[in-house]
Amino acid sequence: MLDFGRDIVQNSPWVIPIVLVAVWYFFLKPRIDSWYDEKRAILPPPKKATRKLKKLAIAGELKSFVKEYRRLNPNLSIREARADYNYLRGDLEDEEG
Repeated sequence: MLDFGRDIVQNSPWVIPIVLVAVWYFFLKPRIDSWYDEKRAILPPPKKATRKLKKLAIAGELKSFVKEYRRLNPNLSIREARADYNYLRGDLEDEEG
């Protein structure tokens, strides 16, 4: 009776692929999707961007976005911060609509 689980694995070639798919779907896929979403709405190369910037753009908080943007990119102007805010907002709206 104790070998019932072992018999299923040894005699059923479909058990291991199903287990692997389940592990991938429940544990790896959410991480891959979140990584891909983070990399999609990114700023051009000389500018630094973080998850916090993306979250602020999603929330529509311009003032907080500009503060965080200027902390990350001190040599760039407030106009550029607003332009990048609008750029990220436009990308996010395109994805939604």
